[in-house]
Amino acid sequence: GQFLWLLNRALYGLRDSGNLWDRSRNKTLAAAGWVPSSVRGMWWKWTGKPEAPTSRLLGILPTFVDDFAILPIGRSAVQLAREIAAKGGYQMKITKPKNGTLRWAGVDFNVSRDSVHIHQTEYLLSLPLPEGMGESEDSSASAPSSAPVPSPDLFPLPPSSRELPSEPPRLLTAQEGKAFRERLGCLSWVARDTRPDLSQGCNQLSRHSSAPTQADAAYLLSLLRYARRTATSRILRISRSDVPPTLSPLSTKSWSDAALGSAGNAHPQSGWLFTLKSAILHWRAFSQK
Repeated sequence: GQFLWLLNRALYGLRDSGNLWDRSRNKTLAAAGWVPSSVRGMWWKWTGKPEAPTSRLLGILPTFVDDFAILPIGRSAVQLAREIAAKGGYQMKITKPKNGTLRWAGVDFNVSRDSVHIHQTEYLLSLPLPEGMGESEDSSASAPSSAPVPSPDLFPLPPSSRELPSEPPRLLTAQEGKAFRERLGCLSWVARDTRPDLSQGCNQLSRHSSAPTQADAAYLLSLLRYARRTATSRILRISRSDVPPTLSPLSTKSWSDAALGSAGNAHPQSGWLFTLKSAILHWRAFSQK
């Protein structure tokens, strides 16, 4: 309380660090000739006005905090990266795909001639299970004993997770609640990026994150075991056949559904998913208000 410090540069962990970095990054990309697209976090570079008949696309640039994925079209990726580094005074580490494999923003991409596989298998398998849970086929420990539970290989959460318990479950301790939120945060990140089948379960459990109970913890463990057991079988895949020819119209399909509220979960659950042929492009699961 004796000193007031004025920072000349933002540091990691400060409240305004993320906002200041976003402003610096966006200013640098604009100075290097990149233009933000209509998709948040996605930039592109043209020889002239974007999408003009006489303009040619040079590259596409998805961003994730300080990670850039440069997709070159009319210029080399190294050249585009060096232009950005020169404008911002950045020191950039350029990573190229090795044997068709690349990790970006925590997501693994396996690229072959005919398809791209997108997954977080290694990360999912690295998530620890509490002692005693293991990989046993007995799923009775993954949900309250008052209700029968199907195999965790079949459902992210058992149907009983939407029902009221027969007795009020015990609240978790502060330490247990912290562990609950950490595990749920890990799964929610995966659900957002590569696993649409985890979205509904993560959304349902996130509503209890402020005061989780033993039942919530048991259902979270069921979801975690399901995610680990299906880590190698639930992988997003985009095939060459999913991408239409250049002159063909881009046609996507949308799927949506809703589940009515129940005694244990009064708010209806909704979800939607967009596909391009067999490739899943975007999804979301949420509770109606």
